[in-house]
Amino acid sequence: MARLTGVEAQIARLRRLAGPGLTGEVGAALLKGGEAVKTAAQQALAEGGRHDDALAASITVTANGPLTVTVAATAPWAAAVEFGTSQAGERPFLRPAAARARGSVVAACRAAVGRAIGGGGRGNG
Repeated sequence: MARLTGVEAQIARLRRLAGPGLTGEVGAALLKGGEAVKTAAQQALAEGGRHDDALAASITVTANGPLTVTVAATAPWAAAVEFGTSQAGERPFLRPAAARARGSVVAACRAAVGRAIGGGGRGNG
């Protein structure tokens, strides 16, 4: 007869997946990631010779829900700079910042899930 070991610990981990601890851990990781995108975008504006302090200052990070974070530039001309116009080419600053931060944000979220379910934040996979 086969004997299963560790079943109780696995059941406890699965229960923690449905709890508020997971949402809180991952939400915090997402918010920190949003701040990293904001900082990278502000640096891109400064380093790219586009010393647009008002545009950089308009970049905000907002938690829209427990697992939703928005990074946006609210200056009226932000979209024209990011995407270009018929008269001026695009000079993206948010999209590249988000692309650069993606890997570290995903890793932070994996670690948060690991901590929340008791896996030590290994982030396997």
